[in-house]
Amino acid sequence: MKISAYEFLRKIYISKRAPVTVKFIIIYLLNSYKKHKRLIKFQFPWIKSGKKNIIGLPLFEQNSYAYYAQYYAESFVMDKLNFQNSNLYKYEIYKSRLFQPLKPIKLSFKEDSLLPISIKDNKFVNENYFFDNSYINLSVNSENYALKDLIKNRFHTIRFNKGDSCIINSPNELLVGKPLELNHQSNKKKLVLVLFIDALGASLFKDYPIEKLMPNTYNFFRKGVIFKNCYSNAEYTTPSLASMTTGKYVHNNNFFHPRERQIIGKEQKMLNQYFHEEGFFTQLITGNYGQNPSQGYCIDYDRTIYKNSLKHQDSIMEFIDSMRVFKDRNVFTWISLLDIHHPLNIIPSFSAGSKMSIRAHDYNSGDPPASKTTFKGFCPKSTERHVLEIEKVDYHMKTLYDFLEENYSDDEFLITLVSDHATSATVQTQNTGSILRKEKTNVPFMIRGTNIESVESGEMIENVDILPSILNSCNISFDNKKIDGRLPKELGGYGKDFIFTESIYPGQTYKASIKDSSYECFIEGVNLTNNEGEINLNKYSFEVQDINTGIKINESKIINLYLEKFRKILKMNDNSL
Repeated sequence: MKISAYEFLRKIYISKRAPVTVKFIIIYLLNSYKKHKRLIKFQFPWIKSGKKNIIGLPLFEQNSYAYYAQYYAESFVMDKLNFQNSNLYKYEIYKSRLFQPLKPIKLSFKEDSLLPISIKDNKFVNENYFFDNSYINLSVNSENYALKDLIKNRFHTIRFNKGDSCIINSPNELLVGKPLELNHQSNKKKLVLVLFIDALGASLFKDYPIEKLMPNTYNFFRKGVIFKNCYSNAEYTTPSLASMTTGKYVHNNNFFHPRERQIIGKEQKMLNQYFHEEGFFTQLITGNYGQNPSQGYCIDYDRTIYKNSLKHQDSIMEFIDSMRVFKDRNVFTWISLLDIHHPLNIIPSFSAGSKMSIRAHDYNSGDPPASKTTFKGFCPKSTERHVLEIEKVDYHMKTLYDFLEENYSDDEFLITLVSDHATSATVQTQNTGSILRKEKTNVPFMIRGTNIESVESGEMIENVDILPSILNSCNISFDNKKIDGRLPKELGGYGKDFIFTESIYPGQTYKASIKDSSYECFIEGVNLTNNEGEINLNKYSFEVQDINTGIKINESKIINLYLEKFRKILKMNDNSL
């Protein structure tokens, strides 16, 4: 069976027989690959080649509007933005129109609203904070204002009252966002919040009970449903997050490539777009580089805040601060937390570090230095650090949970907590041969809101079910035929007999898994996946295991039954599978 070059090098590296010189060569090759991959797909705010940043450039233009990124909450920006220092800054994105200098802009407001305005200047440098022409002339209901010394390349949000009319002009290019209305509709949820914690595996709760590991999270969501048997639909963030947000399996949403810039939100409808159509103010707060705004994750978000590796305390603060503004508006917000995926400051935080054993300060896990999370082996030192970071994040989340309970009733909100995959270094399992094993893909799904009873459920569900679960709980209609997700029985639906996970990764073999209450099945192709993600299963290996014991099942009747399930999901005939 073919394996990728990475997997081949890793097997040699962890072999006890490999000479030291060979290991040094492998480290060099893997680091070279890592640098090459960085050049292939630059992170936000860079175009794919990394030769140009997109601050002030249009994204996803439509009907004279586009999404524009500007600096946010930054008092100083280095004169030359490069790949390294761009990670230091926050960015704010609004759907805006670009107006040329001195062109009068006439607007009227049907509701109390905020209007984002930015003076766009791609030549701006810090020594010239306030140019002579850094101003906007504003006439509101025939009353004139001169707004002077406005910092450039930042959105300034100006409040207008219902019925106001205004005329705006400036000697500068202006970005003028769509007005953000401040009032809500009483027949809809006041707040829908998704908390996405990257790399939070639920299998960890067997050794570290959630009520002790995450007491604040547990105490909040115990008033709703905590699903113990939810599984991700892919093995790492890019495809797993896309399945979660679209309600579609990876081969159906076709958003999987680790190096190419595929676009989501145009042909594949995301969760936030349903709420946007219902008139909600939609907001994304994220530091997850797998949620790149350049790849469509800003589409139909009225406001996006992005900073590479934005810390959880900053994300929580941004959300609470925004709710001071939109307290009277229907709001959908997605918050992504990256803190437990890996130490965002390279080493653990102060509080986590103070509790670490001496052994845990040894960062050599035994894996090659450039190893991806998916392929790492179990490491007790990594597990200890991971657990302490989870405890720290949960400690600070109490601020958020207190805010929610103090300002909303269960009838007014819907709050969910989700994740995309576990961390291999924290997973102990006898089945080390599959990256789709249950311990690696078991993730939490918690939901609290109107008419959701308090229960810890053992129902088997998957991440594509999150979209219909949220929409149904908010009385928002969707087409069941266009998604793979189904409403769980626990939430009033019919549920599923089994769940499905797959790995579509160019240069590696295609892999998929089916799990139900009795068995865990694995299929793997012989041919390597091409750049388009085409699935070729003309030749494959197949195995069925008891889901509890891991014992291999050889009964042909059972094997054929699960092969038929794979054929049905992948829409393949007997000849191709």
